[in-house]
Amino acid sequence: MLYRRNIYSSNAWKFPGGLSDPGENIGATAVREVLEETGVRSEFRSLLSIRQQHNHPGAFGMSDMYIICRLRPLTYDINFCTQECLRCEWLGLAELAKTDNTTPITSRVAKLLLHGLEQGFDKIDLTMEELPALMMCSGSDLMMITLCYVDRRFLVIFS
Repeated sequence: MLYRRNIYSSNAWKFPGGLSDPGENIGATAVREVLEETGVRSEFRSLLSIRQQHNHPGAFGMSDMYIICRLRPLTYDINFCTQECLRCEWLGLAELAKTDNTTPITSRVAKLLLHGLEQGFDKIDLTMEELPALMMCSGSDLMMITLCYVDRRFLVIFS
């Protein structure tokens, strides 16, 4: 599933995502953000990747950690948040990997997911057991990106 955000003027397809609440686990954040932004219920499957960026414009002077999660949808009907999204739809992964109308990280993740679909997700997934939550840090925010998929179609948001 992808969407286009209504808050920013990037006008690009991207995966749903948002900030973790204090004390919230990564998987719970991913599931909550997908539900809030798209209305789709899902369950956490794995971590796919992490991106760190310093001096990110929207990170309030802090480093930004972008954690990419793989989810399995439990529902498929979209009822997206119009305050955050311009559009939201299920989009084919091959199309998403080729389009110029995405954010750079969305395009790279689409290619990673194609590899996972072709070679098996066990080749690309990170489990929570491999990256357990050891301690809570105060004063840091995590930006989440989340993925819901079914049969090579992903939920996307346009903003």
